[in-house]
Parts: sequence; C-alpha cells; structure tokens
Amino acid sequence: MIISVEELKRVMGEHDIVLVDCFSNEHQYLRAHIPSAIKLHGNPDMKAGDKDNPGILYPEANEFEKIMYEMGIGANTTVVAYDNDGSLFASRFLWGLMYYGHNKVKLLDGGWRAWINLGNPVSIDFHQPKENPTKFQSKINHDLVISKDSLLRNLGNSNTKIIDTRTLDEYQGKDARGNMRSGKVPGAIHIEWTQMLSGSNPKAEVSFFKPNSEIEEMFKNAEIDKKNHIVPYCQGAVRACLTAYALVNAGYDNISVYDGSMKEWANDPLTPLE
Repeated sequence: MIISVEELKRVMGEHDIVLVDCFSNEHQYLRAHIPSAIKLHGNPDMKAGDKDNPGILYPEANEFEKIMYEMGIGANTTVVAYDNDGSLFASRFLWGLMYYGHNKVKLLDGGWRAWINLGNPVSIDFHQPKENPTKFQSKINHDLVISKDSLLRNLGNSNTKIIDTRTLDEYQGKDARGNMRSGKVPGAIHIEWTQMLSGSNPKAEVSFFKPNSEIEEMFKNAEIDKKNHIVPYCQGAVRACLTAYALVNAGYDNISVYDGSMKEWANDPLTPLE
C-alpha cells in the first residue's frame, strides 16, 4: 500500500509498473516530475465529467476504464502514485482504482518532496503512456464507497463510526465552504486528515504517513476499533480518501468513503446536520 523512495527506485523500470504524477496543477508536471512518471488523466479529484464541469462522485465505470486505457493501465499493472499536496490526490486516485477492483496499488510515502529532498533526478520530458496489452476491466467493490441514502440508513448504528476529516472550523460549522448549510453529519467524530501524517503542514513540507501503531492508538482513543464500519467524509471526498487509505494500510478493512461528502450532504435540505 505504501512505498518508500528507496523501494520505488529499486522497482522503477520493471515490467508493467506505471508511475502516476497526481499534481493538482497540471503545470507542475511540465515544470518537473519523477522520471518515467505519466500525468494523471481526467479530473485531479477523480470526479465524473471534465475538469471544467466536474461532478461530485467518482466517474462511471466506462468513463474510468477509458481513463485507465489512456494511461496505459491494464489488468496486471502495478500503479504507483504521488503528488505534491500531502498525498491527497494520489490517495483519491488510488482509492478509485481499488473501488473499481484494482488492488495492485502503491502510494509514494512523502510524495514529490521526499523524492527531491534526497537529491534524486527529475525530468521535464512529457512521458506518453504505453499501450497496455491487457485491458482494465472494472469490478466494482461496493464496500469501499457509501451513498447518501446508505449513510442515512446507518445514522445511529452503534457499529458505524462516521469520521469528519475536515478542519475544525468546518466541523464546527464556522466554515461552510460555499455550501448551502454548515455543520457536521450527526454523530460524526472529528479526526482531521492531517492527523494521518507527520508534520504540521502536509501541503507545504515533507509529510510521511504515521506508523500504523500511532494511527491505531489514535483511533482507539476515539473509541474506534477494527471491528467498526468506518465512514470518512470531508467536503469532496479527497481528504476522506487519504484517511481511508491510511487506515487500510494500518490493517482496517471495513471502510466506506462517503463519496458525495458535504458537497452533497450540506446542499440537500432534507439531510440532518448537527
């Protein structure tokens, strides 16, 4: 699930490994990237539609398969992803792959900053994806994503632990992020996504995933264990995917990201808020 810079250097160039640059700003890729990395195609948030008119959910299966074909990702490809945004967009992309049934995924711990801070080479060449002889075929794992209606049915279920991964101001309703309403999903526990990572500002400094033991202790203190059904959400299910990815890496296996998150929930006048 997680790969270090040194481990990546050992496997780069091996057969059927695709390294994906998930920078949220497409111009960053053109300025410099890890050698052999290709640019993430489609919306950096991995949303349906195009980047100028994105939806709020993952693309439909046929759209996702088309993106994978364009990126040279086939049924047997090991996908390694990184970004320069605290691993947010890499996590979102890889969670999407897992949702569509592709589990040969790895996230570069520390991302772009970890790579360059060790003095490793960079490239400014645009790397064209290679056509893959094996076709990517979606096999949706419905357990990894939860819909608004399913979450509504699970409110009040003692085994379901809803995790709000947003900032404290968002959680407390002080920052509506442009939504029609503010607040939190009833019963949600606040564990900000940054708590999965080292450092105080993951978007501006090298930030590695915390040891699994620290993550387990944090969730134990919040009265959440591996038997619970854990549902992370945020504003657009990007921060939630990082939290989910960190938890899976730590051995939690019953996690469903609320893909609509507050962009859907807080703009529906019929959903409850606290």
